[in-house]
Amino acid sequence: MKLKFLSKKGTALGLAVALAVGSFAVSAQELSKTGYDYTAAALKGAGGNVATDQSDQGITVTPDKVSLKVGGTQKLTVASKKQGESVQDGEVTWISSASNVAKVEAGTVTGVAAGTATITAEYKGAKATCAV
Repeated sequence: MKLKFLSKKGTALGLAVALAVGSFAVSAQELSKTGYDYTAAALKGAGGNVATDQSDQGITVTPDKVSLKVGGTQKLTVASKKQGESVQDGEVTWISSASNVAKVEAGTVTGVAAGTATITAEYKGAKATCAV
């Protein structure tokens, strides 16, 4: 991220807005009367990291625990924790840890045999599970 602030009074205030996760550095330049640039020592090397707010990251699966009989079915739904983001069925990848116990197709879990399985939903790199 590059910012340049010009001020005739020798002070400049500015606001940098993070557009993505990552690192940044801040430096300042003073434009002299002859046109040469100087790095302001007080800000040289200033910087930091931009992190995501984990409160709105990821997904949830509902329900997160299911008990099925052989041949029984249960529809699972996925919701994004990010406000205003809706998840469409076709955007989710579903995986069963034990397809011989419970299979999953398009979010619908079917009991195959006695046992336990974990159904995992993946959406945009985020994962959530349902115990079966």
